[in-house]
Amino acid sequence: MLRQLKLPLVALALGVVPFFLFLGISQTLTVNGAVVHDDQLNIGGLVLAGVGFMLALRSVRPVRQRARATLAVLAAVVCAVQLAVSAGVVPRYSLIDWLVPDDGLPELTYSGLDEANRGIPEGILARSDAAELRRSIVNYTAYMLMDVNLHVDYADMCHDGRYRLDVEAMRVLPDVLTDPDRQEIAARVAADRRALPDACSDRLRDYRMGEIVDAARQKRDIIDVLVAGYRERFR
Repeated sequence: MLRQLKLPLVALALGVVPFFLFLGISQTLTVNGAVVHDDQLNIGGLVLAGVGFMLALRSVRPVRQRARATLAVLAAVVCAVQLAVSAGVVPRYSLIDWLVPDDGLPELTYSGLDEANRGIPEGILARSDAAELRRSIVNYTAYMLMDVNLHVDYADMCHDGRYRLDVEAMRVLPDVLTDPDRQEIAARVAADRRALPDACSDRLRDYRMGEIVDAARQKRDIIDVLVAGYRERFR
């Protein structure tokens, strides 16, 4: 069995080795510890992955040897990815971000409304005032969208668009809001739109990729409670 797998194993190794061995030209721009630009040409990786890809294709047949064919297909995929990385088509750090989305980012601590925080929307609902309730929904929605923008802008600038929020879902406005409510939210959020920071930094990373994400998720949960209460009482 090992003898049959020798060729695809070699092909797989040739595709993996260049992830740890760089023999080529690299130009990386790092701002305060964050990679914001990466140009590289791993000549050694191209050669090894190219050879590995050819060996993998040779290893696919005969198809009756299922284990050999499966390993050969895996090796071919790894070598193809390696060719893209070594050629600079897919930056190495972008691949790592895709494989490990939270690598190098602050830990998120919010896991849902606790008893104290749930008391905030429940207290608003207890007053049974439709105008006040909708006003609270407007306020929380506007502040949540401001948080989302801060996160998205920094993630685009310093972390290759690694959003830690479902941005599209967060930007869907509650259906209980009136047109004037929506216009007010849009105006407030637009007025709050801030210029991009001058540079990436550990402090901004911890805030905009961590704290602000937790804050936005908490506001989203509060909004959901308020909207559900509004529907139950006034619609």
